[in-house]
Amino acid sequence: MKKRSSLFLITILVVSLGFGLNATAKSSNDIINKPIIVPMSSITGDITFPFGKNLHLEDDNHWNMTDLLDVNQTLDQISSFTGPGITAYSGDDLVPAISADRYLVNVTLINATIYDDHDTIGAGEIYFNVTINGNFTETARTDVNNDETLSVNLTAFTAWCLTLDISVEIWDDDTFPDPDDALGLYHYQTTTPTSQNISGLTDIGDAYVWLEIEVLDSETGVTAEFLADGCKPYFYFTDETTSTEEANETYARVLVGPDPDEGLATAICIQYIFYWDREYFPFPIDIQFHEDDYEEFLIFIDPADIMNPYRYVFDDGSYVSNTRSQRIAIWEDTATTAILDTTAYVSDELTPLLGDNYTTKYKYFDTSAATNEFRMGLSGIWTMNTLVQTSFHNFQEGPPGLLDITTSELGFNYELEEFNDTVIREFFRRHYHAFEEGLWFVSYIGLDYPKVHPFTFDIVDPFQFPYLVNGYPNVVDNIEAFQKANKNFIDYEYAIDLTLALLLKARYTITSPDQVDPGDEFDATIEVEILEDETEIALLYDLFLNGTIKALFYERNFLFDKEGKFAVNIPIGTLNLILSLLGYQPYEQSGLNIDESGYMTLDNFVLSANLLGNIMEANASLHIWDLILGEMPGYFPVTEKPLNFLDYFMESIDLKMGAVFSGFVNGSISSSKPSVATIGTDEFEFDGTTMSTITHVTVSSGVTTTDSFNIVLDDLLFAYRFLADWSLEINFGSIIGLIAPQYEEMIFDLGTFPYIELTSNDSLIISVNTVSKSTTVYVPEPTPTPTPTPTPTPTPTPTTTPTPTDTSGLALVIFSIATLVSMITFVIIRKRK
Repeated sequence: MKKRSSLFLITILVVSLGFGLNATAKSSNDIINKPIIVPMSSITGDITFPFGKNLHLEDDNHWNMTDLLDVNQTLDQISSFTGPGITAYSGDDLVPAISADRYLVNVTLINATIYDDHDTIGAGEIYFNVTINGNFTETARTDVNNDETLSVNLTAFTAWCLTLDISVEIWDDDTFPDPDDALGLYHYQTTTPTSQNISGLTDIGDAYVWLEIEVLDSETGVTAEFLADGCKPYFYFTDETTSTEEANETYARVLVGPDPDEGLATAICIQYIFYWDREYFPFPIDIQFHEDDYEEFLIFIDPADIMNPYRYVFDDGSYVSNTRSQRIAIWEDTATTAILDTTAYVSDELTPLLGDNYTTKYKYFDTSAATNEFRMGLSGIWTMNTLVQTSFHNFQEGPPGLLDITTSELGFNYELEEFNDTVIREFFRRHYHAFEEGLWFVSYIGLDYPKVHPFTFDIVDPFQFPYLVNGYPNVVDNIEAFQKANKNFIDYEYAIDLTLALLLKARYTITSPDQVDPGDEFDATIEVEILEDETEIALLYDLFLNGTIKALFYERNFLFDKEGKFAVNIPIGTLNLILSLLGYQPYEQSGLNIDESGYMTLDNFVLSANLLGNIMEANASLHIWDLILGEMPGYFPVTEKPLNFLDYFMESIDLKMGAVFSGFVNGSISSSKPSVATIGTDEFEFDGTTMSTITHVTVSSGVTTTDSFNIVLDDLLFAYRFLADWSLEINFGSIIGLIAPQYEEMIFDLGTFPYIELTSNDSLIISVNTVSKSTTVYVPEPTPTPTPTPTPTPTPTPTTTPTPTDTSGLALVIFSIATLVSMITFVIIRKRK
């Protein structure tokens, strides 16, 4: 217990002494350690920045155009004359949609025994009508008596077929006006022909016939040539002229693709093209109408029922048959309709040659109500009896009717050639000849017609309604336009005016201490605020564009020369307009109305809430082509047709402008007395991303008397930058893209004008542009030392002057010693007890 008490007292003593020693190291003021607060204050100054500027730019261009038709380049860009999802087959190409066996069959009528010649006196004049798979043969008259056998040896059929259908009619020819007497009909049919002899009685028993069937060859699979030849129409002619009758050339191909109207994912269309080298007016005129003539005939087959086509389509627009359909005749298993109108659209690939669309008439005819309009084809597949008028070569369902007085029969006796891409290209190249020869006025019908008929059928996708598309009306208009176009050119000029009026007010704030000591350092803050409610800004951008049209036909050869002038073959027309960018208001001049809903659009417009940084960004488009199409025909009606033709190729002609208007403020920061205070950052620029800055201020420690200095904001400017990028964009879209991809979209950079950088110093109006704030450097006056009054005293013995002692430290030492003495006394007293 005694040892523990002694140790405790020693510890207290050491701790007490330790605290006392530490306390003697600092003053009493350092114990509190309160920071010195430097008071800050701000001063503001308003600066007005006035602007007023005008800028004028103008230029002109001359656009040359060619008067040549570049069909070759158009055709070279077309890789295939088939629509999406469609495959073409010709010649020996196997048609994958059909799986069947075909046979090369030869049928001979060997002889016939006549049991009743149907002549009461003498021999009957016997002849045979033999129809094998629709192919009709009539024999010569031969005298035959009852019970005689006539040796015929007639080869009535040699062809490839899928099935075989034989009909032999036997007749006795009677003198007019008595009708011929029938000895009956012998009929034979098979779906799998084999080599054999067949024979039998006629249905009324008046004769007996013998035939030989020879299967010369057989193949699995159906070729395009077989299908086209086995389904080709059976032809009759109505001889309205002494000239052309059968076609000079006949072509065919097989197309396999989807038929949306029939709901078939896979359908077959056999496409026939008939070509005549001349066309004549009917009797009694009987003179040449034009060179070259073409007709198209279409047969559609469902692969699931190949023997019975579901649609036949042809042009039934002649002067005789136009009471039927007036143009397109569509034969299907559907109700017969009235004559209707529709818009036919040309495929994109052929639009440059045939135009975009046209209005045509059509009519549906019910195949189930047909009587003798159809017959079996050579293959065994059903086809159509077709009547050809030898004047205009239009088709009509056959056989001939009462109005067709003089007729002849061609039947299936014509050859087919492959309708491939080479032939198609050659047909379209004949446009050159047609366009060069031009039109001639036919007084007989009071119309202009081409001297050479171009090939105008859109053969790319016959599965699209109305199936047979003929761009003839468009091409005739084009030939007329081409014929009238001469020395084509376009002149235009433009003028651009910029008017800017701007009155902008800014408020600057400087924050710094009002008073500092020598050697102090501090950060001063400079801020700016644009007083938007007191800002006035007006920016007017005007464009004047004037052009003259001197052409009525489009040609797409583009040239660009070193002088920066464009040579193109696009008619722009007469334009007189003013574009007001920010006002964006309708402008009317000479009845030409331009408003934001039509010819001009703001593609992008952003106006900042802050007048620093990008104040305004805008992209504007003046739709020149829409303006031409919408307004020009009203002033110049003669331009309507050629402009409609050009619209087939033209997507847009746009004058584009991308404008940026940006503002920023800047200035310098300085000290009015560099000897008193120096500035760290001596300039600033605010562009909207920042609106304040800090500069470090250092006060000289050598200041000995109170002084002051100003933080000065000087050379205060509001500056703006305005630039506009101009371009002329000509977009031909997918049509020209297929023909000449390099011309699908043409962009001519017209340059950047104006590119302006102006500041408020450029204005003619002078304004104050300085803001400053004063700071005082305080140096207190020194306090004079009082002089003591002398007192007579003995001369003291010299002693060392004691160093002043920190009384607070002494107090702690005394306190520690007193505590120790108390403790020792306390221990002693405890011990005595």
